[in-house]
Amino acid sequence: METKGNDLTAILSKGLIGAIPFVGPLAAEVVGAIIPNQRIDRLEAFLNKLEEKLEVADKNKVSESFSRPEQIDLLEDAFLQASRAMSDDRKDYLAL
Repeated sequence: METKGNDLTAILSKGLIGAIPFVGPLAAEVVGAIIPNQRIDRLEAFLNKLEEKLEVADKNKVSESFSRPEQIDLLEDAFLQASRAMSDDRKDYLAL
């Protein structure tokens, strides 16, 4: 649900910003493309760190763990935090 609200906010923001004559289209591009792409890059970096840490773990325990609702909830929260994480240290901490 929150994603739909965020998408709507981004669309409205992009439209309002784009209406500003000179700077508007440039800023709309940042809101519409650059920010989401940065979040995807951050999430990808987090997932790579998580993969590195899980390589040494028992795969059966990891699979079992990710089937529990509370673990799925924690992973979802980690995805959101990782998409906002600016530093590699933060992404590394979230991958613990």
